[in-house]
Amino acid sequence: MLWSCDFNCWYVKFRKSTTNRAYIITGVFLKKPNIFTRKFGIKLPYFQLLDILDLNLKQVDVSDKAVATKDFISINGNAIANVTIGSDEESIRKASENFLNETPQYILRNH
Repeated sequence: MLWSCDFNCWYVKFRKSTTNRAYIITGVFLKKPNIFTRKFGIKLPYFQLLDILDLNLKQVDVSDKAVATKDFISINGNAIANVTIGSDEESIRKASENFLNETPQYILRNH
């Protein structure tokens, strides 16, 4: 006999994501990844994997040296860009292909 419980059992886990995180469930019994934000999702332990993608605002330093102007004058350019991942499913799907399971330092340094 299986024990019944409200939220967590050995055979099913209910997860609720917050507004600044996207939960991505992959594995057996899923044709494509199940992506959800701000709602509940079901994960089967031992059969499915839960990955978390951070949707917070990040600041990226976009400094460049010796940028040529229209008149071919070299200048040094310094800027900071505010970057975030959109909360729609297509944006999260594309971001998960590139940034899933990467540290924030890696994302800010290499992209």
